[in-house]
Formats: sequence, C-alpha cells, structure tokens
Amino acid sequence: MNNKKVKRRSEERKHRISNQQLLKALKMGVNLNKIDRLNTYSIHGVKYFDLSGITIEGEVLDISHLEHVDFSRSRLVNVKFTSNSKLVGFRFESSDLVNVSFISTNQNIETKLTLENFAFKGAKIEKSDFSEIVFSGENYFLRSKLYDVDFSNSNFGESNICDFTQSKFYGCSFTSSILDSTNLCDCLFSDCDLRSTRFNLTNLSAVAFKNCIVNSKTIFDEKIILEKNKSFENAHETYIQLKNLFRNTGHLLESQKFYLREVYTRGRKEKKRLNRIFLDILSFFSKVFQKPWQIFLGSFFSVFFFSGLYLINGIGKSCNGNITKDYFKCLYFSVITFTTVGYGDFAPCGISRLFAAMEALLGPAFLTLFMAALIKKSIQE
Repeated sequence: MNNKKVKRRSEERKHRISNQQLLKALKMGVNLNKIDRLNTYSIHGVKYFDLSGITIEGEVLDISHLEHVDFSRSRLVNVKFTSNSKLVGFRFESSDLVNVSFISTNQNIETKLTLENFAFKGAKIEKSDFSEIVFSGENYFLRSKLYDVDFSNSNFGESNICDFTQSKFYGCSFTSSILDSTNLCDCLFSDCDLRSTRFNLTNLSAVAFKNCIVNSKTIFDEKIILEKNKSFENAHETYIQLKNLFRNTGHLLESQKFYLREVYTRGRKEKKRLNRIFLDILSFFSKVFQKPWQIFLGSFFSVFFFSGLYLINGIGKSCNGNITKDYFKCLYFSVITFTTVGYGDFAPCGISRLFAAMEALLGPAFLTLFMAALIKKSIQE
C-alpha cells in the first residue's frame, strides 16, 4: 500500500510543472491554459489553476490575463501584482505574503483596481499595500493575521459577502475606507488607524479595539445590527468597545452616544423587572438631558411642577394649623427644596411630604448633571 502511494506521488511530480517554470511563464505573461502539465481543479464548475505552494520573491508580475488562480500555501515576498483590468478568483489561503501589493495600471487614474472573489483564509499578510482597491463579489479573510497592511481608501462595501471572522489586525491603516456590510465578528483591531472609516451595517459581534485612532468622521451605526436583531447582550459588549474607542481618543460626544446605547441595551438584557425599569429611567434621563440648556429647562419645569403638587395639601409652619395653599409660597418652598437649602420657615403637610422627598432627591441629580454637562462642553471646546 505504501509503495503504491510513493509511486503515485513520484508520477505526480513528473507530470507537474516546477515553480521555476511557473514563474517564468508568469513573467512572460503566458496564458495558463497553454501550459502543459499544470494541475487544475474545479469548484462549483469553475476551473482553478493550481499554483499552490509556489515561492516568489522580488518580482513585478502583470496578471491582467489571469483569473481563477490558486496561490494557497505560497510564500510571496516583495511581489507587485499589476493589472489594467478587474482581477477575478484568486486564492491565497494559508499563504505568507510579505510586502505584496496590487497596483492598477489603468491609465484612468480615477479607476480603482477591483478584486472579485478573493480568498485569504488563514493567510499571514505583512507590510502589504491593499490601498485604493474595490472588493466585489465574495471575499474571505477568515482567521487571517495582518500586520502593517495599508487598506486606505479601499471599498469593501461593494462585496456581496466580505468575511473577516476571527481575523487580527495589528498596526493596519483603514483611513477613509468603507467597511459597510462586512463581517467583523470576533476580530481584533490593535494600534490601527480608523480615521474617516465607515462601518455601516457591519457585524461587530465580539469585536475588540485596542489603542486605535479614530476621528469625528469615523462612522458607526447609531444602532448596530446586533441591537436591531435583538441580540442585546452582544450589542451591550460592543457598545462598551465603541464607547471606550472614542473616549480614549478624546471624542466625548461620540462616546456619549454609545454610552446611551450601552445603558439601554444593559436594561434590555436585564432579567429582573425592577432593574430593567431603573435602567430604562436612567437611559431616558441620560438621553434627554445631555446639554446644559436641556438640564436647566428640566430643572425649571420640575420646580414649577412640584409647586403645583404642594397645593394639594398645602404647606405651613406647622401642619396642625396655619396651612397655606398660596401658590407663590408653594413656589418658594419648591425652590428651596429643589436646591436642598431648607430654611425651615415652611414644612410640607400630608401627601406633600412625599412630593418634597422626591424633589429633594431630584434636585441634586439635576445639579450634578448640569455641572457634568458644563465640564464636558468646556473639554470639547
């Protein structure tokens, strides 16, 4: 049995073209259909040319004439792939790419190079240039490791499927890139440049951002698709990541937006009803009272509202007698109760005591919110 396997592998080697011959053919621009003894295989009826395991170093290759080529398990170092047209069906699964770039030779400088149906599953990519590229069709980067890769001004939003699941990005640049509708589930972004990057309708489940750079033009959905799909626990964890991402880079306004979504989703995933009600109230107040003028108006309304409630049973120096229901005195009592001054010249009577206790708790809360809003505004300016 073993002898048969050895003999079969020996025959395969005899009938397979060598790496040197392949490289020579690529440099000469020979159509792969014309190469004898080149292994091929089919996936869903598509014929792929098998160049897996090839090693190429320090070459500039015009691959305009190539499509459906498998470079899996290959090692490519200092290689420039050039093309004047769209590239279709290249596979780099489990490959090692160092300083590799894809460059458009189209004379129209506004036309970006398009990569369609590319696969980089399990690849290791270092110091490579993927900038100014449009990805279309189905593209897979699952479980890839990328170091110092430049994706600046690239567009992944044209893809039907663009899957980065469990990929890790270290020091990569996505400046002004479009990552709409991509799958970033369980991805790690460490020391990456995300300035002016767009993440609309992106799956951010279990994503992690560490020491990344963002700016005010870095766009995420206000409500990420995890929340829209009612996956509140995953959405809550993702909002924490986004809140910290913007807060750590000094963008407090954007950080506040994701803090509000964090509080809301924390309430949605809470099983205890009382805890959920409390978090919903906190979410409401945090959302409504964000700016100093909003908090001031809320305080103004509260004072007048409670002064009206005190008219129910009235106030007085002694609740045994001499009770007054004069509105202006009730308004005065509401102000000193809200500010917790408490001169002692008036006291609530009957159910007004409950209202006074509520207002005494509400007043300091509004004052705290007001000071926090002023500090935040001064820092942003």
